[in-house]
Amino acid sequence: MDDEAQNDVRGSYDRVADEYVSRIFDELRHKPLDCELLDRFATLISAGQLVCDLGCGPGQVGHYLQKRGVRVCGVDLSPEMITRARALNPNIDFTCADMRALPVSNSSWAGIVAFYAIVNLAATELESVFGEIQRALQPDGLLLLSFHIGDETVHLSDWWDIEVSIDFHFFRTEQVITALQAAGFNIEELKERLPYPDVEHQSRRAYILARKLTETTGGVLRHSAGNSDVFRLRRNTTVRYRTLLVRSRIAVRFLKHDFRAENSYHSCESISFGRRLAKKRERPEHLTNEL
Repeated sequence: MDDEAQNDVRGSYDRVADEYVSRIFDELRHKPLDCELLDRFATLISAGQLVCDLGCGPGQVGHYLQKRGVRVCGVDLSPEMITRARALNPNIDFTCADMRALPVSNSSWAGIVAFYAIVNLAATELESVFGEIQRALQPDGLLLLSFHIGDETVHLSDWWDIEVSIDFHFFRTEQVITALQAAGFNIEELKERLPYPDVEHQSRRAYILARKLTETTGGVLRHSAGNSDVFRLRRNTTVRYRTLLVRSRIAVRFLKHDFRAENSYHSCESISFGRRLAKKRERPEHLTNEL
């Protein structure tokens, strides 16, 4: 991201900050998988250890974690988002900064939650940004990352009837895994889901739990589909993830939530790691709440 693109990103988030708060701050109440993952992440952090909500926006993720007893701070590029985060979360320390150059010393945080923090980065920046995140984590520190699955770039010039200029990048799961491993992370778990209807932009989502390596070891990926089907994906090289040790008769699958019933249930569909042609497209006509 060059300086002009960075200014576009910062300025776009500044302009939509009020609307973003009204639409997004309470989003987690409609996202049960996100809450489940955050709840479990909170149990992995020892009392008193500090976790960063990276790309925090108005601080909804930090707010959720703090209510579960986690000591939290937040970082975001947008000054207007930080202003609102401080107003909404007066007991959390928020800093306006660029995730490519975090204003902390080495090994500052026990964990980092980065929900959609990388969506405005180009694919070529992933490894260096993950390297900066790795630097800021304590040994064996945890990263919980989420992103949109795909190859496309969605450009917005109008966001909730507000003029902006911002790109949202989608990534292939194995592309992100490769960058994380190259930056010094071991991939501990991967979950994928379909979008929640009428709640969010209708894209597939990925969640990766990664741990900062303290020694050079081969990575093993635990891929969960619902509560019962667990898969292990052993690395052959840094760029291929094809040898599957399957603990079930079904093929590799991803988590899908269905909200037609009052209580959601899990079902599964096949995953494809096939390479797709990258493309850039304009804002879809009916863009829902967020990207």
